[in-house]
Amino acid sequence: MRSAFSFSKSRAAWLCSLAALSLGLTLPEIRADEQGRRELERAREGGAKPAYLIKLLDALIADESEPPQRRGQWRVERERLRAEIARQRAAELLAAADADADSQAGLPELKESLARLREIQRGRWADPSRDPSLIQRLERRINWAEVRPLANELERTLAQAREPGRADAEAFYTRARELQSEINRRFPDSAQASVARLKVIDGELAALRRGDRERLVEQLLDKAEAEARADRAPERERLVQEAVRLRAQLDAKLSPAEAAERRAALSRRVQTIRALPQVLLATRLEAEAAALLRAGDAEAAAQRLEAAMTEITAASNAYPDGVALEPALRDRLAYLTPRRARLADLQKEFSALLSPVPGQPRLLMMRVEMPQGLHERVANLNPSRVSGVNRPVESVSWTDAMAVAQRLGWIMGAEVRLPTQAEWVAALADGEQAGWLAENSEGLVRDTALLAANSAGFHDLVGNVAEWLLPESGRPSPTAGVAGGSVGDSLQAVLAEPVRQVNGARRDRLIGYRLVLVQPSIAVER
Repeated sequence: MRSAFSFSKSRAAWLCSLAALSLGLTLPEIRADEQGRRELERAREGGAKPAYLIKLLDALIADESEPPQRRGQWRVERERLRAEIARQRAAELLAAADADADSQAGLPELKESLARLREIQRGRWADPSRDPSLIQRLERRINWAEVRPLANELERTLAQAREPGRADAEAFYTRARELQSEINRRFPDSAQASVARLKVIDGELAALRRGDRERLVEQLLDKAEAEARADRAPERERLVQEAVRLRAQLDAKLSPAEAAERRAALSRRVQTIRALPQVLLATRLEAEAAALLRAGDAEAAAQRLEAAMTEITAASNAYPDGVALEPALRDRLAYLTPRRARLADLQKEFSALLSPVPGQPRLLMMRVEMPQGLHERVANLNPSRVSGVNRPVESVSWTDAMAVAQRLGWIMGAEVRLPTQAEWVAALADGEQAGWLAENSEGLVRDTALLAANSAGFHDLVGNVAEWLLPESGRPSPTAGVAGGSVGDSLQAVLAEPVRQVNGARRDRLIGYRLVLVQPSIAVER
């Protein structure tokens, strides 16, 4: 009995000693764990930064005496905190990038932050409400940071390519196309990636190249025209054929309607170039005819006019779409050639009516108002309401009078026009007032030169019919001066208003005209 008790007591003491030994060995570590947990709790409650909490958690996780389950909890919490730090870092980087949008700094940190968030998103500590948004913003910002240099260069290059008149525009368009293609390939999800924009660049480049070839066609035609002027037919034809070949290449890409229109335009230009030698000859012959008319040699002038018309007719038959004359030359030939047999008579008839204007020896003026007979022979019509070969023409507008003046200028080979007010006043000479007025005309227009001329040799400057004048501007605006009064005006009214303004389009039965010749080399028959 004693021995059993002794054994039990010994065994109990041994167990107590073992427990005490065990307790003595582990108490410090248990106290450390408890202190770490209390510190962690205080840090949590005090709102410590995640980095500090992670440090505390690392210490607890490293303690192998902690139960595995507890250490697993610490690990979960630590990864959750690390994920939060990664999100905060991403937000800070994005804010800094937005504040300095043009800076390239921080791109490696942005990429690192993106990689970390993607890793977090795959774990159980992901935050579905925040992580996708942050990842998308980081991707856009990284994408923009990488594409921005290319996009900026693209904008600069396109601006240079679109500058008017750049000889190297094609090189800039080619580079712009390379940049847009690279953006589309490397950054397909960026806002700068655009297939449509690439098509725009291609279109502008194609238009530029086409425009260059269009200009080349025009240059070839211009050179061909120069060769035609120099009467070098072989070189002219070579240039024309090259222009036609290039035009065909350009038109191959156009619609049938557009191509037909351009071919027609080219045909007109080519025919004009080929007709040019004959046109130039006709121009030279007409100029010689004008010089002969000025010299009073109407017969020789008629020969030149006939030869000029022959050349133009031949060119028109050979190149019906291409004969190009300046309108004035065409009008002169069309008017003078059919009348070449009567030019001498018309010159004599008009010259016989001219007298020098006092004080202006280079200016000759008709001594009488334009008679209906001469007006009709020049204009091929007589608009007067009361006919009479020697009666002054009336019912003519300012434009009608100037049209006759132009034709007489062609006939005389010199400038013919209406007189200015100053020239009309100079022809009044000593201011004589003799004329058919309301006091002595019974309201009837009379033949020219029935009353005596003034001291300068001019009849009816006052009275009979009023006379159109040449405005200082050269054209009515819309009125022009009418001088001298008519059979419908009293002497008192004419003295009060010798020149009045009338609409230039008006055709009045009491308004006519007389003309001046501005080249006194024409022989004057008195």
